[in-house]
Amino acid sequence: MKNFFCCVCNQTISCEQVSNEHVIPNALGGRIISKQILCKKHNSFFGDTLDKDFINIFAGFSRRMDLSTDRKTCDRIEGRHVDLGVEIVFKDNKVFPVKPYYDPSTKTLYCQDEETKEQYLKKLLKDGHDISAIHFRDDLSGMFLIDFKLDNEIFKKGFGKIAVNYAVFCGLENFSADHFYRNPPSESFLNIKLIPWLPDTSESLFEEDLDDVMHVLTLRNDPWNKILYCYVELFSTFKHVVLLAENWSEDIFYSYCFNLTKNKQITLEEYFLNFPNFQNFEDILKLVGNFKKRNLSELNEEVSENISTLKNYCHMLYYKLDGRIRKMVIERKLKLLKTT
Repeated sequence: MKNFFCCVCNQTISCEQVSNEHVIPNALGGRIISKQILCKKHNSFFGDTLDKDFINIFAGFSRRMDLSTDRKTCDRIEGRHVDLGVEIVFKDNKVFPVKPYYDPSTKTLYCQDEETKEQYLKKLLKDGHDISAIHFRDDLSGMFLIDFKLDNEIFKKGFGKIAVNYAVFCGLENFSADHFYRNPPSESFLNIKLIPWLPDTSESLFEEDLDDVMHVLTLRNDPWNKILYCYVELFSTFKHVVLLAENWSEDIFYSYCFNLTKNKQITLEEYFLNFPNFQNFEDILKLVGNFKKRNLSELNEEVSENISTLKNYCHMLYYKLDGRIRKMVIERKLKLLKTT
């Protein structure tokens, strides 16, 4: 039986120290699990010091999507209602104000539950309001904003950890994770090279129109520049390239696609079907991290020279994702109404 060693302490992962490590965090809908990456001690360390904060960056998306995960997590998210200007909470597919909100023009009281309603009705009665005509709602309609707080260091390390974990999971014999996982573990992922992905075909930038939300990983080598890299795409929106090794000569191609909307793993070919405007395989590959003859320096320069285009591209993807998730929430609400 083959022994596996923890990427941090390099100790054999014994039966007592076996631990499930998700390549993509489980709270974000990650399904790939390996017992061959970290021992229980260091899995717990990264869960507390990196994974938790990385997951929170995307909480406004993942919790509203109601992802199926191994662990039960709180689905409470705080935000702000655009029209009313009040702080709101999204929980259990409902949006309600943090504090009760009374709209005198419609005689409607918005609050979380019956207990809160009764307490606030007493206040309204004391203030001279006729409470007999007041309607109660525990779900606000309209536009609301969820904060997206990007911690650049955590974001960078989180993407790096996903890429390294995927390379270890794929079992590359010549790949060493020691360059990224360090002992002490607090020094891990300090030297990650992460570059935002900008598709190689300018006409593709604003034509992506996926109905489904997906995670995509492609691990491959670039024979021209002798590098090994991993393209990481989360929620069909956050797309980055992670450099894993230089002076790499072995031909490598692994891919992983998970459709979060339909809750199932799909092939890369099925993923490509979402791009009907592209006629051939090579054109589509340009959307998922294929360098062709560009090296990392050229890609970095291209991103720097087109920073305005990159920002517009990222904003477009962000708002498309937010729109898809709003649609999913509405569909869940309609489904619940039909069953009640």
